[in-house]
Amino acid sequence: RLKAVKDPVAEAGANIGQVLVIGGFVIFYGTLIFFVLKGMLADPDTPLFMKIGLPAIFIGMGILLTSVIIDRIKASKTDPYKDVEI
Repeated sequence: RLKAVKDPVAEAGANIGQVLVIGGFVIFYGTLIFFVLKGMLADPDTPLFMKIGLPAIFIGMGILLTSVIIDRIKASKTDPYKDVEI
C-alpha cells in the first residue's frame, strides 16, 4: 500500500491498480506454464526426468511463493513500524 496517499479515492485507485497488475501477472504466467507443461507432457520424446522434474519445480515455486505471501500478510498485521511516516 502507498502510505503517502491520503485521498481515499486515490488510495482506492492505487489498490485496484495493484490488484489488476498482480492478477494479470498471475494469469499470464499461469497460462504460460500450463501450455509449456501441456506441450511437454504430450510429447512422447520428452525424457521422463523432465516430465517429472519440471512440474515439480513449478509446483514447488508456487507453494513457496504462496507461503511467503501468507507470511508477509501475517507479519504486516503486527508490524510496529506500519504507522511511521518519513
